[in-house]
Amino acid sequence: MEEELKFIYNKEYWYVSAFINTNYFKFDEQKKEIEQILKEKLRNLKPTDMPEGLKDYGKEKSEQIFDKVIELGSNISLKCKWIVHIPNLDYCHENIVSNFDELGSFRFEVEYYKSELNKKESVEPLHLQQIAIIALDELKNYNYREFNIPDTKSPIYIDGKSPIYICVISNEIKPNGYNIKWNEKNIQKYRRIIGKWTEIYSGSWDDYSEELFESRVESNLSNRESELHYLRGNSGFIYITKKSFDNCEDYVMDKILNLTAKVRAILFALFCINESLDVVSNIQRAESAKKKEKRLKSKIKKLDDIRKLRQDIQERMMSFLNELVYGQRYHHKSVIRYLMKQFQIEKTYERISKKFDVIYGSIENESLKHQLKQEKNLQYLNILIIAGVIAQMLQFFIYATTSTDAIIIFMYAFGIILLLGFLMLVIFIYFMTKEKSEEPRKLKTVDAVIIDKNTEKIILIKRNNIPYRDYYALPGCFIENKKGSKKIIKERVKSETGLTIKNLEEIEGPFKWDKTSKIESFVYKCFLDGDFIPLCGKNVSEVECFSREELKDMKLSFNHKKMIKKARIFGEFKS
Repeated sequence: MEEELKFIYNKEYWYVSAFINTNYFKFDEQKKEIEQILKEKLRNLKPTDMPEGLKDYGKEKSEQIFDKVIELGSNISLKCKWIVHIPNLDYCHENIVSNFDELGSFRFEVEYYKSELNKKESVEPLHLQQIAIIALDELKNYNYREFNIPDTKSPIYIDGKSPIYICVISNEIKPNGYNIKWNEKNIQKYRRIIGKWTEIYSGSWDDYSEELFESRVESNLSNRESELHYLRGNSGFIYITKKSFDNCEDYVMDKILNLTAKVRAILFALFCINESLDVVSNIQRAESAKKKEKRLKSKIKKLDDIRKLRQDIQERMMSFLNELVYGQRYHHKSVIRYLMKQFQIEKTYERISKKFDVIYGSIENESLKHQLKQEKNLQYLNILIIAGVIAQMLQFFIYATTSTDAIIIFMYAFGIILLLGFLMLVIFIYFMTKEKSEEPRKLKTVDAVIIDKNTEKIILIKRNNIPYRDYYALPGCFIENKKGSKKIIKERVKSETGLTIKNLEEIEGPFKWDKTSKIESFVYKCFLDGDFIPLCGKNVSEVECFSREELKDMKLSFNHKKMIKKARIFGEFKS
């Protein structure tokens, strides 16, 4: 019975993710142009258009397949529509230096043998795969041409790296009138037949294992025994009876197919963000030796632009999550949950967020170095200004005096002015050097080693920011100077941990982050005032207590382990 069962092809939908610039993308005109380009290509296929992968089937079989592909192409019906997923963007793709304001998908409604229904029975997944590969190559060529039109803005950026997403619709089974309840037993029974349609791009080999076909029929998303709904990374398959499809076509299009395209487009956008971040990161490394303020600002602006797209995607993700919580239709919620997992949206977003943090931290460090250099240059500039004033006064006296008496007066005056100028220069350099060496701006920190007397443990926070994100550290912050540091650290501990401290005692220091660092830290040993009832601040993910034994093998942020050792709370332990 298994060999007699056959799904009859009805039609399919293609989805291609893309960014567009609505200021330059002429919807009606360019959709028709895309339609026409694909029809022209697919209706006039030649042997030279054969995809490379067909050669793996052997010459004779490849030629048979391609003959069928040429026949399909000559009988194709194709309509293009633009589906908006995220409007009103403000995104510049760094790799192509083009601006876009909308993320969406081109949806192609494709049907073969529209006027010869009896021939649809001959359509197989392997044939559909070849057509889609050829079509994507043509779309990439079109995209390339659009980007290379002189004196125009790029209106479109198509995802040319991912295969065209194909979802095949079947509404008939042969033999005619053969009714099957699609429970788990029958799905397993016909898994080889179902499996051919669920993975369009996987090919069709006679020696595929039963385990492979079993994996292909997992996750049937239909909530009816009369239907099959399979959604994979690059293709989908929906079997639904003609009567049911006519009654719920809008639901299938909106809540299944367009939703799948939306999640896939979000994944495409995340990959674009990752690509742009790599570009900015490479610029960062290439320019690190230059330390130019203009370039630093440019990189920060680029990151801010990329971050806007990330925020838009995050909002779209939140709308999905809201539907999971508040949605009324169980089937729709199960599809969302499955798609988010299938395309690994949350994991990809998390990885990109971490990359953002690393690049921002790198730029912040570069900005700090640049600031120090600028302050040093300012000292030299002030010296030059004073020297210029003295030179101007000298020039004035030379032109204003001609007699011998005047020259004598000038010599006395010039000597006094030169002496005063020299003294002013020495005083200026002394105070500037003293100020920078004793109290450089934002080059000091204050930290607290907090002891809970009840447990004899030290209280640490887990950092939420880079550097040392997700590592434990002492509570602390940057300060302008040491004055008022006790009050500042009390307020900081309260804001980061929700705890109150008392009996502050400065630990002998100051401490430096490392041998080359100019940042100094002032550290206070103190005690918890009251019970340990923590409340995490916005830059803190956890507040916990640790014993001496627990701290021995822990890696702490910066040089905080040395600070704890110097506090001599536990005596000596490995730093």
